[in-house]
Amino acid sequence: MKHIILFVFLISSSLTFSQRLSNDEIKEFINQGASQIDLPFRIPGTGITMANMSTIGRNILYTYEVDSDWIPPENPKEEIINSISKKQKKFYVEQEINLIYNYLRNKGTVMKVLIMSHELGEKTKLTDLGDYVSFKSHPKAKGVNIKIKQPVNFELLEGARPNIVAKFNNKENNLVYLIQINHFPYFISRTSLSPELSSQSEVESFALEFISSLDVEYVSSKLVAVDQYPAIEIIYDQSIKAAGQKKQMRVVSWVIPYEDKLINLSGFSDGSNFDRNYYVFFNITNSVVFEDQYNNMDNNYVGDYENFEPYVDQFYRELEQSGIAKVRPKKINIRLESLDTSENTYHMHGFSTGFDNDDIIDITINKRSWNTFSKAQKYYLIFHELAHDVLNLDDLDYNNPNEKNIMYPSIHSFKSLSMDDFIDNFNLLLEEYKANENQNSITNAIDTNRVDELKVSIEKSIEDDYNITFKDGVEFDGKSYIESCAKSTGYDLEVSFNYCHCMLINMAEKLTTDEFVELNKEIFDGSSGAEATKSFLSNEIVKEVSIECLSIYNLDTEITVSQDQISLLAENHLLEIKKEVGISAYDNLEQIYDLKAYSECYINKMYKNFTQSEMLNLTESNIKLLEALQESCLEKNKY
Repeated sequence: MKHIILFVFLISSSLTFSQRLSNDEIKEFINQGASQIDLPFRIPGTGITMANMSTIGRNILYTYEVDSDWIPPENPKEEIINSISKKQKKFYVEQEINLIYNYLRNKGTVMKVLIMSHELGEKTKLTDLGDYVSFKSHPKAKGVNIKIKQPVNFELLEGARPNIVAKFNNKENNLVYLIQINHFPYFISRTSLSPELSSQSEVESFALEFISSLDVEYVSSKLVAVDQYPAIEIIYDQSIKAAGQKKQMRVVSWVIPYEDKLINLSGFSDGSNFDRNYYVFFNITNSVVFEDQYNNMDNNYVGDYENFEPYVDQFYRELEQSGIAKVRPKKINIRLESLDTSENTYHMHGFSTGFDNDDIIDITINKRSWNTFSKAQKYYLIFHELAHDVLNLDDLDYNNPNEKNIMYPSIHSFKSLSMDDFIDNFNLLLEEYKANENQNSITNAIDTNRVDELKVSIEKSIEDDYNITFKDGVEFDGKSYIESCAKSTGYDLEVSFNYCHCMLINMAEKLTTDEFVELNKEIFDGSSGAEATKSFLSNEIVKEVSIECLSIYNLDTEITVSQDQISLLAENHLLEIKKEVGISAYDNLEQIYDLKAYSECYINKMYKNFTQSEMLNLTESNIKLLEALQESCLEKNKY
């Protein structure tokens, strides 16, 4: 028996399955195909000639002339269905197109086969999902090991913007689903996040803050979970302009704080059909898997080389976030080596040699350990060694009750720990370090008897309506001077007033009226506000009286300044730069850097990293830190 060989006709390779063709479009494509084939067409070696192709509604009719010795097969429908490719079957099913095959001899019917579209397979639904797609190695995923099932009726496209990892598009129903991953400035664990979202009002506050920069209208929010990670589901309305027309879209976003990243999974739908399409987006989101939490060792192998720069970047970001100021050395050397092969290091997972040397970070990591450790173990190991080199911390004793502590010397204790454990314990280490740093910081010795004398003088001056008596016996109405001083400190106005009052009394007891006038004349005459302040703070007498008064009013803490003050100080800082380098060089700098953003960054960091007394007594290391902060802000705001 001769086998049936069917002529395969592909309507159009450019069509996607999500586009539903009209009856006229089906007919047009069939007619185009028939004109290109030059019918009738003899199919070699089959005894069959294709005579005609046509359509009736959503039915495609294939008409064949067969030779006199042609014999119909026993199971023609089964044989025809088996000969149709999977891609064609899917097309016919989704488009609901039926197939009719007529086999004629001398105008008489020899065989007729009708194949309904549902016999070729089951029509897919919008909620149907296909195989998993992993974005682990995608550069825009920023190291997040995420995979998601591709929705069958959506086309997978590359995201157009820097943080859009992927875009799933369904043109027929005007649906879009986006995966967006942004850097977060610091680590956050699931355990630390939960208390911050313990009530609906806190969830709503988070949602409103998240969409505050968008031109949208808030609808609702609630706390949910995506693969065991807390997520804030936010629904909002957004007007989108497309093809010159505005469309009202409703958007659902699942916002997931993930370690040091912020993941946003968003579905966009026409507002009128959102309730139905919500479950399409929900189904996609529900398929998300964050593989690293399952400690799959296959995800951790890197071979002979690892780029440790992102780990170092993150370490310094965490320090900055915690208010710990450390200058990043220019010499950083972190490498993988086979420590197992040496008798002296076979028992080590890693070691550092930059302890007590702030000019270098020098760390060696055992290659086998790094390639077999979980993600959490890797972070424990590299941050443990960085804490040695950068923070100059020693290992804890083996009998320490907290075996989860970053500085615990046995990495085996971390085998069962998660990234949440690491984040919580690293934050604990930074809190303890900061507390010890504050406790052990060197301060100027304060004469307690002198402080008590000052307090008595302050009370007496208040009773005398802020009249001050100088060393030479001359009285001075100090209230106006005190008020001007208070406004320039950056502190709470009431506390600043008391502090400046103390300073004036202290200076009055050390200076005559003429000396006080001369001091202010030297500082303020002919100087800009910024220059005057700098000169004032650097004066030795001012330093001396300031330290004592700072002690009385407990102002030796971080300086808090308003945004208006920051803007003013930043503006003055730029004026100083322009005066120092000249207008021409300044104009050149403006072509390279966003100087306004740089200056505000620098002022913010300066006030965050220094206390008032530190600003008054800049040591060589503090000056070095100021230079590092300046370089950091310049690099951050480079065009």
